[in-house]
Amino acid sequence: MEWLTREQARERLGIGLRTLDRLIAEGKLPAYKVGSRLVRIRDTDIDAYMAGQLVVPEKAKPIKLRPCGYVPGMKVV
Repeated sequence: MEWLTREQARERLGIGLRTLDRLIAEGKLPAYKVGSRLVRIRDTDIDAYMAGQLVVPEKAKPIKLRPCGYVPGMKVV
């Protein structure tokens, strides 16, 4: 486990400092105060946060096929 500064955490996540601070303020990414001013983030917490952000594509919806020239409401003879 390694303790990272805000700047190191920002670089690792590829985001800006404002976004990092927002993630911390919203409780999505744990951060720890060391003394009165220093903030540190564990690398394992960053890994856990990123694992929770995995995007899985939704299952494709089946396409309903209609006969050629079909118009909704049209009577088929």
